Amino acid sequence: TTDSLATDRLAKPFFEIQKYADFTKFLAEKALDGTIKVYDASQYSYQLPYSALNPDRQLLVSEIQKNLGLDTFKVIESIDDGTYRLVVKAIDFDELNSINFIEDWTLSENPLTLKKNVYVIEPIRRYSGYWSDDMLDYRFYRTFRFYNNQNTKGSNQNLKLIAHVKYEYFFNIDRGFQSKNFKQLVQGYLQHLETDYEANLGSYNVNAPFFNGFNQRVFVQTILDNAFSGKVKATEFGGNRVLTPDEVRNKVFEPLIVQVMNFDTGLSEDKTAINDYTSEIISVIFTEDWYFDEALLQFQKKVIGISPVRYYIEQYNDQTIVKRKVLFTIAL
Repeated sequence: TTDSLATDRLAKPFFEIQKYADFTKFLAEKALDGTIKVYDASQYSYQLPYSALNPDRQLLVSEIQKNLGLDTFKVIESIDDGTYRLVVKAIDFDELNSINFIEDWTLSENPLTLKKNVYVIEPIRRYSGYWSDDMLDYRFYRTFRFYNNQNTKGSNQNLKLIAHVKYEYFFNIDRGFQSKNFKQLVQGYLQHLETDYEANLGSYNVNAPFFNGFNQRVFVQTILDNAFSGKVKATEFGGNRVLTPDEVRNKVFEPLIVQVMNFDTGLSEDKTAINDYTSEIISVIFTEDWYFDEALLQFQKKVIGISPVRYYIEQYNDQTIVKRKVLFTIAL
């Protein structure tokens, strides 16, 4: 989906995706013919996400088929005489249109780099219910768990570029994209921050301790400091115009002219106030290149850009409107 605020479909907000190879279909076909081992994706603890790094129960081919959508079910022809017909639902690889990763991140400050090491890949099947013609009535299902080949020794000459993607990652309202009340979640989060920002940085966090409030602060501040200092190139999001360090700073610390009464003269004077929007940066958009070696079954991500995103609320005709502004993009 291209707009996380305008749709309730159960997908992370993808701003752009260019696929050069059908990576998830390749994994699914290998799983179906028994070429690779895949495991039950339900063996997982949200409180302990790395519990998934230990292979648990290997799936049977029949289970893989069912998880991918192969199914036979009854459709009633007549309620009066109880007749029915059998309908076979075939596997549709186009339904594999999202991916869940379990990975670790390493952030280096000078020079600024972010490396993502992928341990687990779980193709997501997103499909409409059989019983509903409503295209927004989507189901969200992790089909299987595949363990990425972590052997990085030797040459990577067989790694091929399979996708170029831009997608949004929320720090402390993760999985909120699955909710039909996504706007309300963002609005409540922002209002929560207004009342007690310091105490509630990590209160919505389901990835703890991966991205607790402290890590979020370090991550955001490291990105901003590098952009403000000019150590990294910052451009307009979606464009090529390079921003000066002052232009970047003004997107986070916006100078505003306000009227202030001078009590000595009794006259109003223009004063410059600074609005600090750092606390409203609650997500980032990653620009990544994805690579895959079909022979070694090795997947790699390369982060080439990060765009901090500001969410804020405005009042309009007695309504609270949630707005999003992508501040800039830094090149890695």
